[in-house]
Amino acid sequence: GNMFQAALEMLDSGGHAALVTIVSAEGFVPVSAAGKLLVTSAGTLVGRSGSDVLDADIRAEALRLMATGRHSPRQLRVLEKDAVASGWYRQWTVELLIESLQEQGHELLRALVALENTGHRGTLGTILTEHVQYPAGRRTCLVCDDGTMVGSLGEARLEAMVQQRGQEVLLDERGVIEDYHAEDGSTLRLLLEPILPTPILSVFGGGHIVSPLVRAATLAGFRVRVIDDDPAFANPERFPD
Repeated sequence: GNMFQAALEMLDSGGHAALVTIVSAEGFVPVSAAGKLLVTSAGTLVGRSGSDVLDADIRAEALRLMATGRHSPRQLRVLEKDAVASGWYRQWTVELLIESLQEQGHELLRALVALENTGHRGTLGTILTEHVQYPAGRRTCLVCDDGTMVGSLGEARLEAMVQQRGQEVLLDERGVIEDYHAEDGSTLRLLLEPILPTPILSVFGGGHIVSPLVRAATLAGFRVRVIDDDPAFANPERFPD
């Protein structure tokens, strides 16, 4: 299902979870340059990084943050890993941003869910650098593909820069990290992430060979629709995902 929808439902119900953003990844690790996962206080993952080893590290780091309370300040963590997989020596470095759901807030999560539900796109801008002028609530904003902005960074020049670069990020469909020179002379690291609709795979016919196809497509990030005029072949019991 939709990770942002799951996050919003948990926030509405008083659940405890953390949103983890893969800010950057270098080396032999099968993840994209940016991605997000939701980790519940029970250790359940919504979303995958593409690496079981990295998923386990992400779960552990998120649980460590959540153990300090629901309103714990966000954390930036750099993980360096040496591993042997399939007989090959692998080494990677991954930077994670770990935030409580309270840090995201209802307004932003609702806007992210709306993008997914309507098939629209947007760019999420997040200030990574800790700075007194950009406290919680003023360091994340969403620029939608129609030009509207959800959230505020508290500075018109910075928001204009996010608006402009956000359109370029959507065209490239790749996240970037930008340096922004603030008015007080400091330099801020700014993460710009494209928020793209989940691709849909329509499968016509729900016969026995379709089940492994649906599982594989779901793991690959597709939202799968199975279409069959016989309800015995297309129903939630056969295809729970």
